[in-house]
Amino acid sequence: MGLRQKLGRLSRGIGLGKKKPLFLPPSGEFLGYRRLRDWLQLLSFEVESGRFGCYRLPVESERWLQRCEWMDVHGERWWPVFGAAYFVVAVKRVRGMRLVGRRATSAGAPRPLPWWPRTSAASARKRVHE
Repeated sequence: MGLRQKLGRLSRGIGLGKKKPLFLPPSGEFLGYRRLRDWLQLLSFEVESGRFGCYRLPVESERWLQRCEWMDVHGERWWPVFGAAYFVVAVKRVRGMRLVGRRATSAGAPRPLPWWPRTSAASARKRVHE
């Protein structure tokens, strides 16, 4: 559970924020970034990249959102892991298939070139003896 959610629950517990909804649903199993990476490695995924975002404070007023706009600009550099959301790109690498069965002989046999003169073995021996 994130810091924002804990502060929201704490303020509700002491009677301050009963009218405001919490930032996250009351019940939910959310995975942190490191734990998600561990799960993906366990399932044989390769994590290619991960990125955080949404560094502004969780306020409802448009005025305060505009005041906190500088946090999105500097958040990735100064507090990269404290974004409200993260994105992960993972790829599962699987070995190629090996085909089982008879190989088609017509596709595998080399074809004679159409412009090459066709000679049989008998005619080739005749020319050699002449």
